[in-house]
Amino acid sequence: MRFPDFICRQENESWHEYFYFMGMIIISLMLPFSRLLLSSIQILLVVNWLIECRFAVKKERFFVHRHAMYLMLVFVLFVVAMAWTYQPLDRIYVSLKDKAPFLTLPLLAATGRPLDWQRVQAILIAFIFSVFAVSLAGFLMFVTNPEAGRTTFSPFMHHLRFGIMVVMAIFLSIWLAHKANAPIKIKVVAWLIAIFLTGIMFLAGWITALVAFGATIGYLLLKNIFSVKKSPTDRAFAALALLLSVAVTSAVLYFVAEPVFRQIPKPQITGLERTRYGNPYYHDFDNLSLENGHLVYWFIAEVELRKAWNDRSRLYFDGYDNQGSPYLKGTIFRYLASKGLRKDGESLNSLKDYEIRAIENGVPNYLHTRWPGVLIRLHQTFWEIQEYRRTGNPEGFSLAQRIELWRAAWSAFLERPIVGWGKGGVHHAMNFGLDQIQSQWELRNIKPHNQYLLYLITLGIVGAIAVFVFMYLFIQKSGAWRFLPFQIMMVIVFSSMLGEDLLDFQEPISFFLLFMVVFGILLYKSNTSNIETSQ
Repeated sequence: MRFPDFICRQENESWHEYFYFMGMIIISLMLPFSRLLLSSIQILLVVNWLIECRFAVKKERFFVHRHAMYLMLVFVLFVVAMAWTYQPLDRIYVSLKDKAPFLTLPLLAATGRPLDWQRVQAILIAFIFSVFAVSLAGFLMFVTNPEAGRTTFSPFMHHLRFGIMVVMAIFLSIWLAHKANAPIKIKVVAWLIAIFLTGIMFLAGWITALVAFGATIGYLLLKNIFSVKKSPTDRAFAALALLLSVAVTSAVLYFVAEPVFRQIPKPQITGLERTRYGNPYYHDFDNLSLENGHLVYWFIAEVELRKAWNDRSRLYFDGYDNQGSPYLKGTIFRYLASKGLRKDGESLNSLKDYEIRAIENGVPNYLHTRWPGVLIRLHQTFWEIQEYRRTGNPEGFSLAQRIELWRAAWSAFLERPIVGWGKGGVHHAMNFGLDQIQSQWELRNIKPHNQYLLYLITLGIVGAIAVFVFMYLFIQKSGAWRFLPFQIMMVIVFSSMLGEDLLDFQEPISFFLLFMVVFGILLYKSNTSNIETSQ
C-alpha cells in the first residue's frame, strides 16, 4: 500500500520538520484515545523543536504568526495567578501541566514549517477517523455487553469530553467532503460516518453533546436566515426549519417531562392495610418520592416482596445490582411505583422476565425499557430536578449537583470578585461557597462544572475578561472565523462550557487548541481558493 505523496517526507523537508507534521497527525489521532500518549507526543514535539534549533528562522515565522502570542498569554495569565493561591505546589503543577497546550501548540504551529492544504486536511481526517474508530469500538462493546450501560460508548475518557469531539467530527466530515471537491464515494462515506456518529450520540444520551449539537444546528440555521448571500427562498426554508426544530424539541421535552411531574392524588389507605397474602403494608409518610406521579415508599410489604424477588432473580434483594449499585431494593420499589403497583409479592410476580432483568441492570422506571437512550437521560434529568426541589439535597443527582455547584461558585466569586482565589485555589473557593449556601452535599474539593464560573473564581472578573479578550484577539487577527468548521468548533466548545469545566482538562484543551491553530495559524493567509470557507 502506497501512501499519498503529501504524507511522505518531501525532498526539501528535514526530518525535524517531517516529525512536526506527523506529530500533529498523531495529536489528532490520540485526542479521543489516550491522555498519556497525547501528552507524550506534545512533549516529544517540544524536544524536537529544541533540538532542531534554527531559532532565527523560527523567529521570522513567529513574527508572521505573532497573533499566536494571544493564546500563549492565556497560559501566562494562569502562571501569574499562582501568586495568590491556597493549593500546594504539586497541585499547581498538575493544573499548569494540563494548561501547557496553550503555550506549546501555538508556539509549535507558529514557528513550524508551513503546511499546505493537503497536509492540513490530513490532520482533520485523522481526527475524524479517530473519533469514528473509538465510537465504533464503544458501540461494539455496548452490543456485546449491554449490561455495562452507556459508559461503553466512551471507553477511553469521560463522555462529556468525548461527546464534543463526536459533535465536531459529525459536522467536520460533512464539511470536508463538500468543501474540498471530494469524489462522490468520499461524500457517501462522510455522510455515513456523520449519520453513525449522530446515532451514537442519541443512543448514548449524552446531554452535553446533544445541547452542543442543537446549538450548532441553531447557529447554522440562524446564519442562513440572516445571510445576505442567501436567496429569499433559502432564508425562508432555514426559518421554517428553525421553527420546526424548536417545536419538535419542545414536544419531546413535554412528552418526557409529563410523567415525571404528573399530579396523582394520594391513595386511600383505609381498607387497604394488608396484601392479598395477609401481610401488612408499611408506609413511609415522611418520604414523598415519586415515580410517574406514584408514591414510591407507600404500600410496602417488604417480607413477601423480598421472597418473591429472590425466587425470580439471581441477585439478592438486599444486595447490589449489575451496575454495582447497593440500592437494588430501592430500584425495585421505584420500578413498581412507576407502573402504579404496590410493593408486594403479587405486583412483583406480575412483572415479565425482561423487566426483572431490567431492574437487575439498575433500570428504575418501566418507561426506560421502551425509550431510546436520549429520552431516558432526559427523563432522569427531570426526575433529578423533582427530587432536588423536594429534598434540597443534590446527592446522586447530576443536574442538581451542578446547580448546587453553580450557586456555590457564584457565592465564592462574590467573596473575591476582582482577581479571584488564584490558580489552584478552586477547591478552597468551592468549599467556601458550599458552606456559604449551607449545602446538604457532603462532598467537597470539587470544581464548579462551568468553565465561565471557574474562570471567575480562579482569576476574578479581571482575569476572566482577559482570557476571552486574548481569545477574541487571536480570532480577529488570524481570520480563523472565515472557516465554517472553526465557527462550529467555537459554538460546540462555548455551549459545552456551560455545564463542564471543559478548558481545565488536557484532552478538551488540546482539542480546542488544535482547531485554533489549524484554522488560525496553519491556514493563516494561505491560498484557500480551493477551499470554500464560511458558507
